[in-house]
Amino acid sequence: QEGLSYEEIETPVFSIFIKTDETPVKMIKLFSNR
Repeated sequence: QEGLSYEEIETPVFSIFIKTDETPVKMIKLFSNR
């Protein structure tokens, strides 16, 4: 399953992305937006 490496990071934001099965690119965009 993709996202296992992200699961290591204990962060709700990453958890949401893993559940929504979003792409890591969106993750970076989200952080960049902040």
